[in-house]
This record gives sequence, structure tokens and C-alpha cells, in this order.
Amino acid sequence: MKNILTIARGINVIPLQLELQRQPQLWNQNSARTESPTSPHREADDIWARYGEGEVVIEEAHQSLWLSAADLIPDIKIHARAVLSLVKGDSLGGVLITRIPPGRRVHPHVDGGWHAGSYDKFALQISAHPQQAFCYEDGQHITATGDLFWFHNQAEHWVTNDSPCDRITMIVCVKLDKPFNGGA
Repeated sequence: MKNILTIARGINVIPLQLELQRQPQLWNQNSARTESPTSPHREADDIWARYGEGEVVIEEAHQSLWLSAADLIPDIKIHARAVLSLVKGDSLGGVLITRIPPGRRVHPHVDGGWHAGSYDKFALQISAHPQQAFCYEDGQHITATGDLFWFHNQAEHWVTNDSPCDRITMIVCVKLDKPFNGGA
């Protein structure tokens, strides 16, 4: 598939899983992506760890900052900085943890707005199952817990969770000198 590429496998995310379990109140503190009944993310839960100052939804150019969730879950910063280093990025943008409960999905969409068009997106799989898939028209990408992959957010994509487990992913946005072209 040309829109997605696994970069690393076997990253130790167990401390991050434990930290998330200890901070359940962080889920959906900001529901900007999930609250609309027409949002492609309406069946998911979010923890915003890094984005714009104050209001999290900022459509214009901005400098991303660490939010309080990243202080309560220190492994978020550790993993985000490791991704930045691994892909030789220039700077970090937004960092978001998303959870898709069993039987739910993220509906087909193309990420829009300044931020989505300005950063490459990398996903660290915190919790995965073989019956979960990141999808494009040309196929499905099945991940394992601890996988890191790049995905092209400007092509239509969706995520399915037909498993009995939550699918939890940390999305790390990175500004690169040259856009990452994945498998293209």
C-alpha cells in the first residue's frame, strides 16, 4: 500500500498502557473531534496531549504546546520525542491519543485544515488486535501493539475495530524537512 508504511515494531508501550489506565478521566475532556453526530470520529474517544494553546481546535497556523494530559502521562512526551528523533523531524505538532471501542470505527474521511496539511502523521499502536484495521481504498493495514507507522492523512482513510478489545493509538504529528512519502 502506498499510503501507509510500518517504520518500527516492538516498541515497549506497556508503561504508557498503565499510565492510561491510571488516568481514565482524561478521555474526552476535549470532544471537538468526536461530539458531532456527523464527525468521522464520532465513535472514538480522544486524549489531547499537544496542540494549540487554550482552545484545542485552532484552524489557522499555530505553535503546538504540551497540554496538561502530557504532564499526567509522562510517557506521551517520551514516545513523541522518540518518534521525532527516529524520523529525523524538525518539530512536533499535535499529539493525540485515540481509542476506538470494540465494534466501533472511524468513518471514511480526509484530514482537513492547516495542521493536517502541514505535518506528517505517525501512529504508535498502544493496543491492537488482528481484527482491527487501518484502511485505504487499496487495502487494510493490520498493526500489532508496539508498531509505529506513517500514514498519508490527505488520502481517504478509515479505521475498523471488529475485535473484542479497544484499539488505542497515539498519533504524533511531525514537521519534516521534506514530506515523508511512505511507500509511494
